[in-house]
Amino acid sequence: MFFKSRKSILQNVASSLNWSLSVLYCTLLAQAQSDSEKSQIEEKMANDSELVKILIALQETDKEDIVQEERARRQAARQSRVDADIEATDVDVGGVSLFALFYTYGVVS
Repeated sequence: MFFKSRKSILQNVASSLNWSLSVLYCTLLAQAQSDSEKSQIEEKMANDSELVKILIALQETDKEDIVQEERARRQAARQSRVDADIEATDVDVGGVSLFALFYTYGVVS
């Protein structure tokens, strides 16, 4: 059928408007020049029944990003400690690695 019902057309228009609002407010937040400007935009979003959904979704995404960044930071710190431990145990004496010597003579297994 070529003609959609009025309800279907209105739903599509509402969906398009919500998408446009999402893009607009995400752009406004990203381009905010100061914390106060960002706070004003967030306050306006919090007071609008449609925009508050977008604000909540953005805040959840921020929380997830923070968790992922912290995990990556901890992993990098762990790897750095492991690398430092390996360097500390692998000391060269006269071109021969002490670790290799210890391993060869069974001091380290």
